[in-house]
Amino acid sequence: MHNPTSIVVVRIIIMSIYLFFLFISLVALIIFKKLLPSKRKLPPGPTGLPIIGNLHQLGGLLHSTLHKLSLEHGPVMLLRFGVVPVVVLSSKEAAKEVLKTHDLETCSRPKLAGLKLFSYNFKDVGFTQYGEE
Repeated sequence: MHNPTSIVVVRIIIMSIYLFFLFISLVALIIFKKLLPSKRKLPPGPTGLPIIGNLHQLGGLLHSTLHKLSLEHGPVMLLRFGVVPVVVLSSKEAAKEVLKTHDLETCSRPKLAGLKLFSYNFKDVGFTQYGEE
């Protein structure tokens, strides 16, 4: 019969090895994402934290916080609200340029699974997609 303390020691060793490989995998994933060049050219923006993005940098008054960030990073900047990338346009000229050159990408709402159920397969007036379908 096995000694109960030896079983506990074996479980602790197995858990330690598992946690070590999990930590090494996460570090390797982060390093790999940093070294891999991005396929998209994204605007500059403040660096965020891994899970919450730039949510910790937003203050009580959102418009004044975005104005301060735009003074530092320019009129077009990329923020991450959680894991969702958000492009913020802080000048009239930048907004006009984006809406003129990328009009087809900015005129429709994203297709979310929940909205599909509540908008009759995106046929509701508020959630319909741009163009013929």
